[in-house]
Amino acid sequence: GEGGVAGAGAQGGSTASSNPFKKAQPAQLEFALQQLKEELPFFLVGGHSMNMYTENVCFENGMFPIRYKTKGLLWYRLQMMAFRSVWLVFNKDTTINLLSIGKDADRCFVVARWQAVG
Repeated sequence: GEGGVAGAGAQGGSTASSNPFKKAQPAQLEFALQQLKEELPFFLVGGHSMNMYTENVCFENGMFPIRYKTKGLLWYRLQMMAFRSVWLVFNKDTTINLLSIGKDADRCFVVARWQAVG
């Protein structure tokens, strides 16, 4: 299936922000974009680093006919762990093809389109 992710509140590296709910700076958004380019293809094999996100991360799920948003780092982590666990129960030798990835600096989003094959 295909999925899409949009993350708001990207955080560059391990640099902590004094206000975790403020909008990410352009350099932080670029860091998140580059990090996701490297990590997404291996998400189902090795997990996903959460060090690029702040508390206001938003995940827009485009994998199902009904789209929904998850807001907050805790809910994002739980959803990613659940998705990965369930996917691996039913699918072996799965890879993720990164179809496209880009950023929307005005909305402070990184948008990725990907396809899981397995």
